[in-house]
Amino acid sequence: SSGGDKQASASLITRWFRRRVLAAEPRQTARRTLFVVGSYTLGKERLFVEIALRLGSRIYVTSDKLRMLRAVGSPSLLALLTTDMGSAQVHVAPLGHITLQRMAEYLAAAQATGAPFSRIVAFKPTGWSHAGPGFAARALPLPAPPQPPAAADADRAWAEGGAAGLAAALAGAARMDGWDGSGGDRWPGAAGLRPHGAAAKVVVFPVPYSEHSSFGELAAFVCSLKARHVVPTVPAAGGQDHLAARWLQHWQDLNAEFERRAADCPPAPAVGWHPKPSTQS
Repeated sequence: SSGGDKQASASLITRWFRRRVLAAEPRQTARRTLFVVGSYTLGKERLFVEIALRLGSRIYVTSDKLRMLRAVGSPSLLALLTTDMGSAQVHVAPLGHITLQRMAEYLAAAQATGAPFSRIVAFKPTGWSHAGPGFAARALPLPAPPQPPAAADADRAWAEGGAAGLAAALAGAARMDGWDGSGGDRWPGAAGLRPHGAAAKVVVFPVPYSEHSSFGELAAFVCSLKARHVVPTVPAAGGQDHLAARWLQHWQDLNAEFERRAADCPPAPAVGWHPKPSTQS
């Protein structure tokens, strides 16, 4: 999921809160609702910060989670965090704990500490939220990498524009503009955010959200490396591993081409050629 997708998820949460919590419930009832957001060791921060800002609440995290976020978090995020369960209406829990049974146990544990909550609304943010069965089989075919610029075209780009000219030529060959692998799936509206499970005091909502890079972001990252070999650790959907490997090699070849030409024309240019993630990717 690209940065735009993560922003869309945060906007979805904002609209849902405006409709279902802030406008629909009496203030006193809303204050007795505990909102729990699932998270990995790192990740999903945008969602639980968005919820906390909507509620005017601090964010409860465990001591271990706080130490982790102190190492990488921004000052604005750290200012919202607390290890006091009762002083925050937004809690962060491991993603695997966002189930009806675990959340019922969590509510009981929170109440045992004197926390003033009577129910839980939990969010499980994951890219698989609305995938359904057979998701991998429906993945779009991965296109083959385009041809790199011909030697004559690369020579002309270098001669006319120097490093910046060649950078533009290579960056165009690093992307497959207009293709992002999404299949045109639409984000559900606020009304489409429905629970996957509900009990007397617990409701669990799946939220379509992923921390994965978009295709364009992946291209920009790999092209920024001076790596001898890039090893993918997640199989490509639909048995397309050979095409994924070709894209990785394609990006490395483009990087090597730029480095070779830069070395032939000292002093080496300060400009990098790395493609920027397009808004389409």
